[in-house]
Amino acid sequence: MNVISAPLSASTATITRERAPNLTPGARRLVTGWSNIAEFNQQIMAPLATGGSVVVVTGMASTDRLLHIATAEKADT
Repeated sequence: MNVISAPLSASTATITRERAPNLTPGARRLVTGWSNIAEFNQQIMAPLATGGSVVVVTGMASTDRLLHIATAEKADT
């Protein structure tokens, strides 16, 4: 599968840094869910907008299981 990615525009990167200043550009985040559009934007879209990636874990998972997934996926929790 080929993936085509375009560089972020300056305005997208600036807006993202302003709204989510604690995100490291290019970081890989582990996310366990969201309940509204604001959480979706913060947890899913913001990391993607900074050139990062997201690992989404759904369903019931113990803390140990989440740590195992984060380690295997090299993701920040």
